[in-house]
Amino acid sequence: MAVGGAAGSGVGGAGGNSGTGGASMAGEDCSSTLAASLGITTLDTTNLVNDYSSYSCGISTFQGLGPEAVLSVAIPGAQYLAAVHDNSYDGVIFGYDQCDPTIAAACVGGQDSLGELEGFTHQNTTVNSQTIYVFTDGWDSIDYGPVDVGLNVYDPAAGGDTCATAIPINKTAAQQVGGVSLTYSYQGFTADYDLPMTGCTMYTEPGLDVVFSIVLDTTDSLDVTLRPAGGNDTSVYLLVGNCTDPNAQCVAGADVGFSGDPEYITGYSPTANGTTVYIVVDGYLLSETDDAFLLNVTVQ
Repeated sequence: MAVGGAAGSGVGGAGGNSGTGGASMAGEDCSSTLAASLGITTLDTTNLVNDYSSYSCGISTFQGLGPEAVLSVAIPGAQYLAAVHDNSYDGVIFGYDQCDPTIAAACVGGQDSLGELEGFTHQNTTVNSQTIYVFTDGWDSIDYGPVDVGLNVYDPAAGGDTCATAIPINKTAAQQVGGVSLTYSYQGFTADYDLPMTGCTMYTEPGLDVVFSIVLDTTDSLDVTLRPAGGNDTSVYLLVGNCTDPNAQCVAGADVGFSGDPEYITGYSPTANGTTVYIVVDGYLLSETDDAFLLNVTVQ
């Protein structure tokens, strides 16, 4: 869906007005929030206005002088929200349990990280459904345009903690243009897998991990892109087998970037048809628990 204009095909540059003036529309402000769809939603803030210029979160206040979009998402009791946004301008993203970014105590998370994917994770610690308001904004008045917002509500108990409970990825969907993009976080998961310095990423990976799975044939070629929000240092690797010996069962891996850098695995093909490949997103440090990440999986 689109806000303030037609949906774009991805993330691009800004154009049009400076973000002032215009009629109120869905997603414009707290009086007309956009009920968010889970997954990746492409918005365009070009024709929106700047209704909120600062975001209070904890003991800090962050600038947001561009036109913003306000999305609302419901989180069932005890479940988690992972949120990211991706744009070509300098943006900020924050979440609140009240639709008022001036209330620091209402802030549940957010980021302002120049040049990086930005996001946050929040757990609803109550037994009742909770509405979170997600603000995707531009840091300065010139910061607006197409923005991809990734939202996911997940329950770690339902899957993803180990290979036995891996989150399945549909191969047919991954074969479509753009593949499958998933927004998740380490939060709620445990550190089940690690690799030695001599392993397929050439680094130890003692952090928390999340496991996905996909079934491939020998004619398939798998590409994986992992983008961490903020400054997390992440890795991604592929396991084939029962995952009891990650070092021996690792068939491909990547941990070449530094904090905030994306990681890539390209062109992996299994040696047998019907092979279940486990995609492990792992943290370089055990202390990296909160930030969300965006995982893209494509099959050719």
